[in-house]
Amino acid sequence: MWVGIGQAVRMLTTFATVFVLARLLTPTEFGVIAIIIAIALAANVLGSFGLGPVAVQKEEINDDELSTIFWFNLVASAALTLFIVVSAEWIAIFLEAPELTFPLQVSAIIFPATTVRVAHRAILERALNFKKIALAEVIGTIAGAAVAVGLAFWGAGIWALVGQQITLAVTASASYFFMSRWLPRWHFSFEKCIEFLVTGWKLTVSEILVLFSTNINRPIISIALGIEALGFYNFAQQLISYPYRNVAAVLQSLLFPVLSRVQNEEEKFTHIHLSFLHILALVMTPIVVVIFAMGEKIVLVFFGAKWLPIVDFLYLIGFAALIGAFRQALKSVLLAKAKANVLMGIETASTILNISALLIGVNYGLKGVALCTLIAASITLTLTIIFFVNYLNYQYQAFFKVLFPVCLSNALTALVLLADPAKYVTDSAFVNIVLSVLLAGVIYVLGELLFDRKRFLFLLNTLQEALLKRPKPTIESAQ
Repeated sequence: MWVGIGQAVRMLTTFATVFVLARLLTPTEFGVIAIIIAIALAANVLGSFGLGPVAVQKEEINDDELSTIFWFNLVASAALTLFIVVSAEWIAIFLEAPELTFPLQVSAIIFPATTVRVAHRAILERALNFKKIALAEVIGTIAGAAVAVGLAFWGAGIWALVGQQITLAVTASASYFFMSRWLPRWHFSFEKCIEFLVTGWKLTVSEILVLFSTNINRPIISIALGIEALGFYNFAQQLISYPYRNVAAVLQSLLFPVLSRVQNEEEKFTHIHLSFLHILALVMTPIVVVIFAMGEKIVLVFFGAKWLPIVDFLYLIGFAALIGAFRQALKSVLLAKAKANVLMGIETASTILNISALLIGVNYGLKGVALCTLIAASITLTLTIIFFVNYLNYQYQAFFKVLFPVCLSNALTALVLLADPAKYVTDSAFVNIVLSVLLAGVIYVLGELLFDRKRFLFLLNTLQEALLKRPKPTIESAQ
């Protein structure tokens, strides 16, 4: 419940921010910030060096071990910061975007700003204290949004987007410090550090492959199609991929520690994981349906005519992002079962497929890039499910029973939206969107009651019980 509330606030805040910035900034400026966002994503991945998941998965961990993780991450991220500062000019030359150099150097501070939270977040995850995790992320998102909008109105241009990423990283980390109420000791153990790295390096390699695979499109599009084309593509990704990317990340942070606690209880493990898949499908699939049926109206009304070129490929990005969210959920299960070798193999295949798709798709414009990326994502999901079934003894029918009824509900919703019954009520595009979304929501719920009544009502009853009877928190002492 807390993760859902936190994620809803973050998505609404981000959507409102993008709505404002889209009218104040140009596609070229969004193209430049695409590289900065890649740096921010790299900070989230490399900032952990695989030690965050190791700290969560360990049955017991003490202050000295947490302090070792904190100091190692801080020093390593400082080295990465120095590397970005020194190499920024060469990166800008390679991408044929000289205006990128100084913003990229300033943005390098995101690495240490993100890294310092790893041990503190691990403490909260071990305690399953998702209320505080959600609150810390919301504070960072809102602070970053406020800075971005303020600087944009002030006429700061690209610096509005740079300021957003830095502020988000700094305030979120400060919030984690306060929420966990833990301070590192002046202690570092080389022996413990090596022990953690032996386990964590495979996870880090897997995440680096994910990062590389999902962000290699930025330099390829910039070089082949130009920085403005990258701006259009990056804006479309921000608009629709943001919810999926963040839900996938939050889902993994939620699902991984929960499953790690019950990894030896097979029945409970399976039930929890399939329940998460159902919730993910139930909440996230309608977004793609709405974009598919009403993409042009939404872009024109909320962002303006200058962004209409993204309509041709926006829904393709949405389907690819949805597939990525499901794959992230499956990865959480493999991670909880300590299948690091399997994960690394899957991500290697995914990286090869994605790069191949980009190199082919870029020859056919942005729509070609989006379509080829969707095909690569579909193949990777299929491979993940095959590995998943073989290594964890799942049945394909289990996925079918969870996902098929949701697909039927979405198909029914899509038919209603494409018919556009709201056009007979109003001529206002904005009112049409509002009425259509409300109608879609009603049809979707009716579809769930028709095709998946038992599971849907169980979910509603569980949510009602959680709201009426809050369980006492069990906070594991990690200090």
